Amino acid sequence: MQVAFLRVYSGKSVLVAASFAGALMLLTGCSKVAITNPDFVAAISAPGSTLRVNQTMQLVRASMASGEPLTYSVNGVQGGNAEVGTIDSNGVYTAPAIVPVPNSVKITSIAANDPTFPPGSVTLAIWNPIPVL
Repeated sequence: MQVAFLRVYSGKSVLVAASFAGALMLLTGCSKVAITNPDFVAAISAPGSTLRVNQTMQLVRASMASGEPLTYSVNGVQGGNAEVGTIDSNGVYTAPAIVPVPNSVKITSIAANDPTFPPGSVTLAIWNPIPVL
């Protein structure tokens, strides 16, 4: 009885291992991903449309391709500057200390590995700080 049980158990193990190996061989042949909508690769969004001076806002990637690094610019300046605000490589935007003229900024994202894809963008209005009495 014990010998028959071991044969059945080892037979199931071989079947599971063979199934796993077959699935692995099928998956390794599919190493390319076709991008059907390149507009989506660098797409970004913001949780709001306004920001006060010196506040920060985390931009959200709309793309599911989270491994694709993005390069950000503010009003055409990569990484931004003191006049229009700055943005880091993780998409955290920091508004400037003084309201820019005009009071809106356009943040653009470009796929670093595929710069020919259409850029994503979001426009934010920068407001004065809340008055304190």
